[in-house]
Amino acid sequence: MYLWLVTLWRQQAHNVAEIANHLGLSDSTYLRKQVLENLEKNGYLEKSKVSRAVYYKTNRDMVEAE
Repeated sequence: MYLWLVTLWRQQAHNVAEIANHLGLSDSTYLRKQVLENLEKNGYLEKSKVSRAVYYKTNRDMVEAE
């Protein structure tokens, strides 16, 4: 379902615009609030802030590549 998490799993943290571009979506409030924040609250993503930019990285303990 969240196959793109596996892609992020092996890489550095990405900002919302980069994630949206990778998924072919627009950088929207819905993506940030309903998708990414939900994944963070459930432990699939780790969120960090650098200056004003928010970056997400896959939590390797929750997501494993098959």
